[in-house]
Amino acid sequence: MLTLGTTGLSTASTFIPRLSFGAAGKLKITEPEAKSILQCGKFEARIDADTQYTNPFDPGEVDIQVHFLAPTGERHVLPAFYDEEDGQPVWKVRYAPTSPGNYSYYAALGDQRTEKCAFECVPSDRDGFIRLSPHDYRYFQFDSGKPYFAVGHNVCWAEDYEHYFRRMAEHGENFTRIWMIHWNVALEWSGGDYPGLGRYHLGKANWIDKILESAEKYGIYIMLCLESFNTLRIRRPYPAYEGNPYARENGGMLEKPEQFFTDAEARRLFKQRLRYLVARYTYSPNILCWEFWNEVDIIERYVRDEAVAWHREMARYLRQIDPVEHPITTSFANTAGDDAIWQLPEMEISQNHQYGSRDIAESVRHWTRRNISEFEKPHIFGEFGTDSSGPRADKDPDGIGLHNGIWAATLSGSAGTAMLWWWDNYIDPKDLYYHFPPLSRFVEDVDWLNSDFRDAGIGTIDYVNYQTEERPSLRVFGLQNDREALLWIQNTQHTWYQMFQKMPLKPVLPTYIEIKGLQDGTYNVEWWDTYKTKVERADATCTDGLLRLETPEIETDVACKIRLSS
Repeated sequence: MLTLGTTGLSTASTFIPRLSFGAAGKLKITEPEAKSILQCGKFEARIDADTQYTNPFDPGEVDIQVHFLAPTGERHVLPAFYDEEDGQPVWKVRYAPTSPGNYSYYAALGDQRTEKCAFECVPSDRDGFIRLSPHDYRYFQFDSGKPYFAVGHNVCWAEDYEHYFRRMAEHGENFTRIWMIHWNVALEWSGGDYPGLGRYHLGKANWIDKILESAEKYGIYIMLCLESFNTLRIRRPYPAYEGNPYARENGGMLEKPEQFFTDAEARRLFKQRLRYLVARYTYSPNILCWEFWNEVDIIERYVRDEAVAWHREMARYLRQIDPVEHPITTSFANTAGDDAIWQLPEMEISQNHQYGSRDIAESVRHWTRRNISEFEKPHIFGEFGTDSSGPRADKDPDGIGLHNGIWAATLSGSAGTAMLWWWDNYIDPKDLYYHFPPLSRFVEDVDWLNSDFRDAGIGTIDYVNYQTEERPSLRVFGLQNDREALLWIQNTQHTWYQMFQKMPLKPVLPTYIEIKGLQDGTYNVEWWDTYKTKVERADATCTDGLLRLETPEIETDVACKIRLSS
C-alpha cells in the first residue's frame, strides 16, 4: 500500500564513496576500548585496509571477512562493511555475542590475516533475538525462551521515528514495519545525491543505524522491508521505475522491469545489497525479520515462476550469509498472495494485506486461519484499512476498524496484531493509540509457546432471560486448550461500516455462551474492557466438557480469559 505525499529525508550527512585507489598495505583491526560486551549487545571494531578499489561495496573488489570463535565452539563469519568517518574510508564489523564467555576474532582479506583479538561477553538480562518457536509453529520466541507477541502498526516512513516509537511504547506496542524506499531509507537509487548502481548512500545507512538505536531504546521490533512494487512499476498507481538505477535508461541493465528477477547482473547486485545489510545491521535484535518485497505481485508484470525462483534463491543466499538467521518473509497486494511462494520453506512468515472490507474482523479471521492452516508457519496481517486510497477518517473517526482488526487477529491464532496502514494521517494525529494498551496487557501473561491452543469450541449462544426467536448478535473469536480459553466476543453490529452508515447499535443483553472441550472443574473468569483495561472477575463451572459462560451486557465487544482454578 502507498499513497503519495511529502516525506522528509534524513537529516544525516550524505556520504558518497570516493572512487579512488589506495596503496596496498597491512590489514589492521582497531579494537574497541571496551573489552567486555553485554550478551546480545553490539560489538563493533574498525578495520583499516589500504587496498585498491573502485567500488568499496563490491566484494569482488574488497572482501574483508571477520571470523569469530564463540566460547561454545561455534564459528561465525561476517563480512566487514564500508563506511566513512570525517570523509575518510573505513571498514567496520558488527557482531552480537549471544553466549557469555571469551570470544576471539580476526579479519582476513585475500592472503592477509590480522592477529587474533579478543573480548569477553558478560551476562545480561536481554532477551536476545526473536526466533520461530520450536514449540508452536504459529508463534515467536526470544533466545531467552520468552514468547514474543507482536503488537503494533505500520510506520513505513517517517521524519521522526523517535516520536512514533515513543508513542507506541507508551501504549504497549512493540512492533512496526519500515520500508527501505528512496523517499525513506533506501541505500540504492538514482538521482539526487545517490552515488549510483551498486553503491550505497551512507547517509541513509547512518539513518538506519539511528532508527535501530531508537527501536532498542523503546523496545520496538521491526519488519524491515527491502523493496516495494513501486520500484518496478511504470504505470499508475504509484510508479517509481523511472528512478530505478537498474533500468537501462539510468545506466542499468534492465530493458523491462520484470527482468530484475532473471537478469544475472541484477541478481548479483541484489545479493551484494543483502550482504551489506547483513554486515551492517544483522547484529540488531530489534530486526524481527527481513521482508523482501512489499506487494511484489503488482510490479509492472508479475511472472509467477520467475518470482518464485527469485525468492528461493535470495532467501537461500540470505540464510547462508546471516549468522543470526533473522526470519524471512515477503508480501502481496492480492490478499491471498501466491501459494507457490508461501509454500517455500525459505519463506518463514506468511502475510496478508487487505483493504476495504466492511467487516474487518471477519476478514482478518478468515485469512489468518486460512494461512495458518495452509502453510503451518507464523502469520502476520501486514496491512489493512477501511480504504486503500486514504485513511478516510470521516468513515471511521474512532478507529473501530483498527480495534476490531487487532483483536480479531490476536484471537484467531496470528503471531501478532493486524497492522493498520495509516499512521501519519490517522493513528497519530487522531491519537488512536488508546486501542492498543488493553490488548497489550491482555496478552502479557499468555503462554503462547506451550499452551497448544486450538480454535475455541463455541456452541450455542442464547439470551439469559430474554425470550425471543431472534439470536443474539454476538460472535466469538477464540483459542483454547483443555484448561484455558481466550475469547474476544463482539457485537456484530459494531463495525466501522455500520457505524458510518449510521445504523443503530443495540447493546446485546446478557447471554449464555457454550464452550466445549474444556476439562471439568471450576474456572476463574476475567472480563476485560477492551478500551479501558478494566478487569472484572467471576467463576464458572465446566461439567461433562461443557462450560456455560454468562456474559455481561455487550455494547461493542469484550475479551475474556477462562482458566482452570489451581
